[in-house]
Amino acid sequence: MNIELIVEAKMLSQDKHKNDKYGKKPYFEYHIMNVYNRVVEASQKLSETTRCKLSIVAVLHDVHEDHNVPLKEIAEKFGDDIAEAVNAISFRKGHESREQYYKRVMKNQLARFVKIQDALENAMNCSLENNWERMSYYTNIVEKLSKVPCKLV
Repeated sequence: MNIELIVEAKMLSQDKHKNDKYGKKPYFEYHIMNVYNRVVEASQKLSETTRCKLSIVAVLHDVHEDHNVPLKEIAEKFGDDIAEAVNAISFRKGHESREQYYKRVMKNQLARFVKIQDALENAMNCSLENNWERMSYYTNIVEKLSKVPCKLV
């Protein structure tokens, strides 16, 4: 596994999210790293190369959407497949519907894998807050994205 690239991705994400919050908690340390840990756990049976790519997408999954980090910069540092996955997982608020967004996520296996873990993490947090309506929203996302078998190896 290319640990250096994962560390570089973590540093970029941590820098971009340094002032962000998930509720009252630091966004990077709480949300991004929890999604990363879920991805690492869920991808154990996949190849080392795929696990590395998923790990990088997991820590970068919100940098383009939330902080406009250029996809070209992501591609130059981490490769085109990572930039494509980050693009696929980035919701374009005001420019697309949620249905359009999830169709795009479904087309990219790396993005879909990470988005499932992201939605599971959000659902878990909603359950901790007794926000059952929001938890239902996230579990529906997981169900929708999980209907098609994973093609990652």
